[in-house]
Amino acid sequence: METVFDGLSEFMSRKGRLALLDIIVTEAGSPSKAAALLEVDRSTVCGWLNDRKRHPNNENTSKILERAQELNKEHVGAILLQEVETFLRLVNQELNKLA
Repeated sequence: METVFDGLSEFMSRKGRLALLDIIVTEAGSPSKAAALLEVDRSTVCGWLNDRKRHPNNENTSKILERAQELNKEHVGAILLQEVETFLRLVNQELNKLA
């Protein structure tokens, strides 16, 4: 069976996903308008923002990433760089445990 790769969204943390979503909510002016841009229900966006156990799945994260890039490329770049730095730090911590 072949494994399907969901792209960059597969490696985004909950924190990173919500930071990207925040760009859209801020630029759109409300969770309702952000939901319309992302083609999801307003309650879905509000759930992502307010429920610590919920976050966008990989498919929705891909949409969020695309829309956020359209609205603020520089901020998206900073968020992605922070995601990479966090990931590398955590991987190095685990590798050090193995050494």
